[in-house]
Amino acid sequence: MSSETNKLDENKLDKKEVSKIYGINLENIEQIQTKNKEFFKFTDNSGNIKIIENIQNDFNLSEQFKSAQANYSFAQSSDELNNAENLFNFEQKYNRRELKLVDVSELCYEKEGKIVLTYAFEKLSANLNEIQKFEIKQLLKVSKIINLKYVNIENGIGVDNQNRVISSTYNALKKNCDIDLARVLKFENDVKNVDSNSKEIDLNSIDYESIVTQLEVANDTPIEVLGESISKGEVDNYYNYPELLDQNDKISKTKKSIITRLLEVLRIRKEKTNTNDKQKQKVYTNTKNTMQNLLFIISLTAFISGAIYIFVI
Repeated sequence: MSSETNKLDENKLDKKEVSKIYGINLENIEQIQTKNKEFFKFTDNSGNIKIIENIQNDFNLSEQFKSAQANYSFAQSSDELNNAENLFNFEQKYNRRELKLVDVSELCYEKEGKIVLTYAFEKLSANLNEIQKFEIKQLLKVSKIINLKYVNIENGIGVDNQNRVISSTYNALKKNCDIDLARVLKFENDVKNVDSNSKEIDLNSIDYESIVTQLEVANDTPIEVLGESISKGEVDNYYNYPELLDQNDKISKTKKSIITRLLEVLRIRKEKTNTNDKQKQKVYTNTKNTMQNLLFIISLTAFISGAIYIFVI
């Protein structure tokens, strides 16, 4: 009897231990590295984003969350995604400083093809130093091109419409800012995977005027820009049917950004050409009218002179 009782007790113990087996799934949480800082970014199923700063750089996201999980029952359910979300929310509320994400529309707007900063931006950036202000201004300057949704003013970073973190960092050599995608680390079962989509977006380093000129000279021979092949026919097609650019899911983010800037240059050029043509037409019309008036005066003078001559005779 005692042996059977012991077996029953062991089975109960096993079930008790099994019920404590839990995990975390970090699919919706990313560890971001940018501007010599690290952040944790959480994206829920509705696309809403929260970002907190990582203050324990010696431990990765997976290690930190699994260590915290052992202490809190709310993160020990059978739902691994829910466990990870609960841990993030706890860290956000009690242990970390959440980054304030401001909608881009509150900070700037477009007027006559230029980005204009709002009073809200001036107010929110009042305590920043000059370099920080310059970084965030440059980020907002290209906000439409890179489809920026939110900005964290203090750190000079933003989030685009694909929920990627993009930073603006002052480059003393260029005396401008480098616009880069943040390096993303994701962890599954403590295995680190570097996001392959960490290519630098250096939009400000491109001479778009020169590229448009090259495309016109090259006719339809493709030109390579930041590793992307672009042809005149392709740009002309998007100029005539701009909606196709947004509908094209196969085109890369970098290429889409470049073509958007090229279309802007092309639009400005064509507007100038149309303006010059109108001015030439106006000058030609005025010249024609002047000649007609002059001929009329000459004819009138000749008529009057003839009439006087006849009268005298």
